[in-house]
Amino acid sequence: MSQCKVCRAESGLFLCSRHIKYLEDGLGEIPWLTSELQVTITKRDRLHQVVGHSDQDTRSVINFGASRLHSDVEILLADWVSRLVHDNGLQFLPKYKVPHDFIGPLLLHWSRLPRGYTPTPTRMSRWLAHHVNTAAMREDAGDLYREIIGLTGDPDKPQGYPGRLVAAINRRTKLFAGPCPTPIGYGEQGEEIACAIPLYAVDGQEVVTCKRCRHEVDVQENRQQALKTRDLMTEAQLLETLDTLDEHVPRVTFYEWLKDKQVYVHGYLHEGGIVPKKIRNSDPRVFSLAQVRVLRWQAMQEKVAS
Repeated sequence: MSQCKVCRAESGLFLCSRHIKYLEDGLGEIPWLTSELQVTITKRDRLHQVVGHSDQDTRSVINFGASRLHSDVEILLADWVSRLVHDNGLQFLPKYKVPHDFIGPLLLHWSRLPRGYTPTPTRMSRWLAHHVNTAAMREDAGDLYREIIGLTGDPDKPQGYPGRLVAAINRRTKLFAGPCPTPIGYGEQGEEIACAIPLYAVDGQEVVTCKRCRHEVDVQENRQQALKTRDLMTEAQLLETLDTLDEHVPRVTFYEWLKDKQVYVHGYLHEGGIVPKKIRNSDPRVFSLAQVRVLRWQAMQEKVAS
């Protein structure tokens, strides 16, 4: 008896029936998602509103990040098709199709492929979905599952990251979600040392996974906790947190406060901890969020009074 490579449940294959279904569904979503990604690549959702642009302007309107993602998806699918063809003895043919040079009578509803048939993400994902049970027999089935779910979103974590394809299509904004609070050790006095890696979540995401410690963190709760217990932040974290709180402070204004010594440098961030003096040249300065919020409030009051 094998174990599911995703949930460790006992199964006759390397994926349980639930995760085989999730994999099949994920592969089934790829044709539509890659079609929508093409719109994102060329930004046709915006181009139809543009009037009077030259051909040169139109050619420059390309989302190169989305284009690279489309290539990554194509390479990923081609790799898995190749594995199943070479390792499992399958032929890369759509359902009810035979090669164009097949000689002999055909079964009812079967037909020959057109000459020059080439693989596309749609064709490859549909073929993999059709052979999903064969894929589940492989010891590396967990790798296929994680790679496909990484593109389409994890059904086991519906409030988590939406998947690379979905995120690229929706182009949702990433926001600072506070430092990771997960304890990873203890200091000389026995105090807990937190992971403290800055976390970011797309707009509307409820849970984020830390890249260092792999701990899942509640986005809203961690943001609130960061405000209460982690007052010191780097400049980038500080300004992003203020934006998250709808208390935007322009960078130019922040620099003016710093120049006028209304904002003080409270230390430097070094290897996840705050130190009073810079140890490495790359150690960023940290500032008090509470202090900047008070300055902003005072500036707003003065503006209203005037």
